[in-house]
Amino acid sequence: MVSSRGTFGSGGTFDPFRNDVEDGKGIVEWMRKQSWYTGSFATIGGSYLSFTQWALMIDPPRDMVAAVTTVSVHDPPRAFWDTGFLNLDVVRWAGHVSTQEKPSFTWKSLTRPKLERVIRSVPLAQNVRSYLGDEARWVDRIITTPDVRDSYYAPMRLGKALERIEIPVLIVTGWYDIFLEQSIEQYHRLKERGCPVAMTAGPWSHVRCPLSGKANRAGFDWIDHHLGGRDEVRRNSAVEYFVTGAQKWRRTSTYPPPTASCVFYLGADGKLTNKPTLHEAGFSTFVFDPANPTPTIGGNALLSSGAVNDSALAKRSDVLVFDSDPLHNDLEFCGKVTIQLAHTSSHPPADVFVRVSEVKKSGSSINVTEAYKRLGPERAHDEL
Repeated sequence: MVSSRGTFGSGGTFDPFRNDVEDGKGIVEWMRKQSWYTGSFATIGGSYLSFTQWALMIDPPRDMVAAVTTVSVHDPPRAFWDTGFLNLDVVRWAGHVSTQEKPSFTWKSLTRPKLERVIRSVPLAQNVRSYLGDEARWVDRIITTPDVRDSYYAPMRLGKALERIEIPVLIVTGWYDIFLEQSIEQYHRLKERGCPVAMTAGPWSHVRCPLSGKANRAGFDWIDHHLGGRDEVRRNSAVEYFVTGAQKWRRTSTYPPPTASCVFYLGADGKLTNKPTLHEAGFSTFVFDPANPTPTIGGNALLSSGAVNDSALAKRSDVLVFDSDPLHNDLEFCGKVTIQLAHTSSHPPADVFVRVSEVKKSGSSINVTEAYKRLGPERAHDEL
């Protein structure tokens, strides 16, 4: 067990994501000098501790034999700013990190509502700076640096690790994790290179995934096999993923498994059809009020994520809803969902949020997947 620089008694100052490559090398060099070291090691951990593993794998140690990354991120700046707007979860995380060593959980729970009020206020950077003080100065730099290509972010961007690692890697993720997209990217890039990689994707959020018995069993089994020398790994397939609608696990050799395209079209009068409308359908419009922004509920986030009943959102005047006809047969979505959307705004840039939800017989609407982008002239053709 290793505490990151500047946390839980470890010396130095915590400057997240910027010192872990250097610190990882130092830890391995120290470990090799210990009398108890056996000559090989593996790593396991989730969230920030998945990033520290990619930091180690940017220059893979010769004696590292396996890794298990859970709710994994290798490029944090993309998670902060890649939508074109600051992901406010980074401020929430800063609030958590700045209080995680406080002795009282009650103290933290009392301050969380205050932090939410700060997040909803303007100017954001100034108010966050005032609220967190010196305990998380680093978040001020993130808030005020929207360009992920800025040199400040260079030590945080570890995509090269995906091109250098050769050891067996297990990626454990959840459908509602904030880093789901990066976890799936890791799987694809490692598999394309022929790296021994496996993935477990369950019905979990960022917080729940590391607490899942199944997720932990998969990780320790991987380590037991590749480091401990047990002859057979217990998993029956390289990929196992949970189908939320069917409430079943599927096992396959690759992800996504072979699928057929399923295309829907936005039609007139709020219809979602499987054939394009032949006549001019006109426009669907709404008015967005910055003083009463559309709330975020569920989905892929850091804390308040997951599958939720989002029916209340459909009643808002700033939400457009397109309904398909009732499905008479099961329809299983697996793989990447994309949307092609022609749009305009009287006040660009425009924040575009698209969500696919399942409407049950009871009328409740449960989110399945979603995408968000801030689109302006410079990002007009970005993929959602």
